[in-house]
Amino acid sequence: MVKQLTYFFSLLMLVGTLFSCSPTRNLSKGENLLVANKIVFKDKHERKHLSEDDMSGVIRQKPNRKILGLYRFHLQAYNVVSPQKLEEKNQKKKARIDKRNTRRIAKGKDTLEYKPHWLDWLRNTVGEPPVILDTVSTQKSTDQLEKYLFNKGFFLNEVDYDVQYRHKFGYIFKKLFHDSLPDSVEVNARTQKVVIHYNIRTRSLYTINKFQFTIDDLLLLDDVKKSVKSSLIIKGAPYDVDKIEAERDRLTSSMRNKGYYQFQKQFIYFEVDSSLNKHAVNIKEIITNPASENEADSVKIHHKKFRIRNVYVNTSYDPKSSFVGADTLYALDMYFLNFELLRYRPELIADNVFIKAGRYYNEQAENYTYTRLAGLKNFKFINIDFEVIQGAGNDTLGYLDCTIRLTPSDRQSLAFETEGTNRSSNLGISGNVAYKNKNIFRGAERFEVRLRGGLEAQQTSNVSVSSDDANQTVSEALPFNTLEYGGELSLYIPELVFPKKVYNSFRLPRYNEPRTNLNFNYSFQQRPDYTRTISNTYISYLFSLTTKNRNNFIFNPFDISFIRIDKSTAFQERLDEINNSFLSASYNDQLITATKFSHIWSNERQLRSNSTSIMTNLELSGNILSTIYDVTNQPKTNGEYYELMGNRFSQYTRIDSDIRIKKFLTKKTRVIYRFFGGIGIPYGNSEVLPFVKSYFGGGSNDIRAWQARTLGPGSVPDSLDQGIDQIGDILIEANVEYRFPIVDFVEGAAFVDGGNIWLLNEDEQRPGGKFEFDRFYKEIALGAGVGLRFDFSFLLIRIDGAFQIHDPGLIEGERWIFEPKDIYYQTHGRAYRPTFNLNLGINYPF
Repeated sequence: MVKQLTYFFSLLMLVGTLFSCSPTRNLSKGENLLVANKIVFKDKHERKHLSEDDMSGVIRQKPNRKILGLYRFHLQAYNVVSPQKLEEKNQKKKARIDKRNTRRIAKGKDTLEYKPHWLDWLRNTVGEPPVILDTVSTQKSTDQLEKYLFNKGFFLNEVDYDVQYRHKFGYIFKKLFHDSLPDSVEVNARTQKVVIHYNIRTRSLYTINKFQFTIDDLLLLDDVKKSVKSSLIIKGAPYDVDKIEAERDRLTSSMRNKGYYQFQKQFIYFEVDSSLNKHAVNIKEIITNPASENEADSVKIHHKKFRIRNVYVNTSYDPKSSFVGADTLYALDMYFLNFELLRYRPELIADNVFIKAGRYYNEQAENYTYTRLAGLKNFKFINIDFEVIQGAGNDTLGYLDCTIRLTPSDRQSLAFETEGTNRSSNLGISGNVAYKNKNIFRGAERFEVRLRGGLEAQQTSNVSVSSDDANQTVSEALPFNTLEYGGELSLYIPELVFPKKVYNSFRLPRYNEPRTNLNFNYSFQQRPDYTRTISNTYISYLFSLTTKNRNNFIFNPFDISFIRIDKSTAFQERLDEINNSFLSASYNDQLITATKFSHIWSNERQLRSNSTSIMTNLELSGNILSTIYDVTNQPKTNGEYYELMGNRFSQYTRIDSDIRIKKFLTKKTRVIYRFFGGIGIPYGNSEVLPFVKSYFGGGSNDIRAWQARTLGPGSVPDSLDQGIDQIGDILIEANVEYRFPIVDFVEGAAFVDGGNIWLLNEDEQRPGGKFEFDRFYKEIALGAGVGLRFDFSFLLIRIDGAFQIHDPGLIEGERWIFEPKDIYYQTHGRAYRPTFNLNLGINYPF
């Protein structure tokens, strides 16, 4: 205990020291700390297409980083360590290590490695040296800003700068304060903090008056005309060098997709005429001919279109050997080399190769081929080469041979895996034994057998468990209170498996990545409240659409689950005590026969770029069975519901949508917005949603100020005292999280979560739980907090702490944390204490 207190107070002293240190404490006279760069526009000319982030990016000197935009933690970590004292500590430590190593060498032991004092890590790894004002760099930044604005169409722009100094009473100017700085620089002698203002006068914006193209080789005319229709250079648009460069890349790619294999972007250049005297330019796009291969011959030659003559595929290529067997099979318009070693059906390879003999070369087809072959997950290396056939064709038409070399990966594997889990906000560990066969039927079908076992820490009821209850041994004997094990069989097929007539009618092109998954899994879960077994089998079809954005579709026509729940004696007694028929029904055995459809849309093209993703799910269950039973006049059990194989099957419709928006503020800081809404409607053969299909609030991935399944529904008080998981039919949730780097593998976060769950129908045992339009907004729970993320590449561990800011479980007038809690005190006999919830999670929450 004493040791823990010592560490705690040492940490407090370190944090206090970091916050109390002046950021300019180590600056010499005449040195001044740069604390901000500000871009100031001095005129009101149109500048919608300018990016202040890009403009800030060309400024050479950047201020020291801030955490949460408020505190220069890294600078303070650098300043808190005296370099003289650090050198003394390092020398003393090195002397101790040398002394110990002398004794170890004498004893024949290995020497110890010298590592600098931990304060060296704090100063030089965590810390960041102060950014001292350098007016030479400032002037160069001014020049770079002028060039940037010129390239954006502001040909007459002017940029200068002045420097303001920061005073404890605000910003004031003092131009003649220090002789070592230019007159435009203003400094405060006490704080030595300066802010550079880059003053920008854009003047008039030059726009595109006319765009035309010129071609030396008239044989390109038809193809170029078709391509220019999609040009990025548009009449009336602002002049923009980046758009011109993008147009060069676009036209190059377009020509290569039309068969011009040797076409390169150096054949394209632009002439810009800005002498019109009306703030406009004329742009001419010029396409030149390639030069002759004979350097002495200055005659230009034609751009050739290239056809594919032959396609060769070697599916057993060994990069360490150049041997190619004589056995070759010609089938499906391609040659299969080393046919005796061919592990795959030729049809599989042909369906995933878009480079076809007799067609013109197409760069997009080459990229599709690579992507599809990689998607089979059967090859370690994939290499696609083209060879120009000398002497074939003429001045305008050439021929290519394409060779595809595929190096197979191991067909079978057996793996042992351990992982951290975070499912439904329950933290745990699990282990897997997985057998995998990547090509079981010679069609790249992937067959997997997986056995798993794991432990989870789940919230339990606050009721005691009798000593004769078998569930008690789990919670007492293990650090986690939930034991789970099971197995899974799955078969992945790289095509849509439909009846032949249906498949031929709706067959999708191969580049839409159609695939079929067949799956059966069994899970046994034992926790203090109940024991649950889940048997599930499904078939799913997956495919994507080739648009500029990602569109993935998942269709599960059959998804059948049988859930059996054996409640503990104490848990059953608790349900009986609550006497809520709707809640009790959620914990009964369930038979779910669902059909699911999911659509995932995303415009993310790069890992570190602004993006939006939307996932929408629709699930229907029990409708077909119920219709069949109604049409055939089957009897109902107790006159109330139908059963299948002795079990009441569920009937409901469930739809929800998850929207995530990622905005990068800098290269390493970003804000993530998440919005989630869902509703499940039981009807017909069901009075309530199955427990596993209901919504819940709280937990490490949702509203983090509440524990999982303790929030709501509506204004129902928090359920920890009731000892029953709180579930609902409706969920509305929103999250905002700001993520910023701290050091190396450590990332910080600040967040606000809001939302709640509600019931569709009134429940006498849970008054206030029903969703009502005139009050639901008053029942939104709000929590705020901060967290740390430790990214170990293979695993990201997350710690989040959050306070309840607005608790809908309290009466109106006392829900906000700052409101008086008089009635709460009268009801509970104690003062209200703000609730703080600590979450430990795996990976990001969203």
